[in-house]
Amino acid sequence: MSAVLGIVRGHQGAILVDTTVGQGTTIRVLFPLSQALVVPRTIRPLSPPEPSVSDQSRAILVVDDEEAVRRACLRFVARLGYRGIGAADGEEAVALFAQHAAEIACVLLDWTMPKMDGMRAFAEMKRVDRT
Repeated sequence: MSAVLGIVRGHQGAILVDTTVGQGTTIRVLFPLSQALVVPRTIRPLSPPEPSVSDQSRAILVVDDEEAVRRACLRFVARLGYRGIGAADGEEAVALFAQHAAEIACVLLDWTMPKMDGMRAFAEMKRVDRT
């Protein structure tokens, strides 16, 4: 909830919480009215770009302890033409990064995970990358 509050405040918004014993809690998220609202007349689905040969040889490391999030990101990465490598926590991510550092073009990293959090995993990957 603190992450949500930070994002909402970053957009000059507010969160209102109303709690009544025996009835539950209502949470309202408020954002300021946009002065420049642009609504497209037609919406057409975007097609993923055609992968180049270099894209297919590059990998994106997706690190998230939530399996559903990790799987969704890996499917998206594949649709973009990249090879996805999944890791369930920071320790596994660092090991996979060390093993595949030359192939990895990008790392999508969850910040809060068990065993090793994203910040520490990122620091370890930077250390591995320097060697």
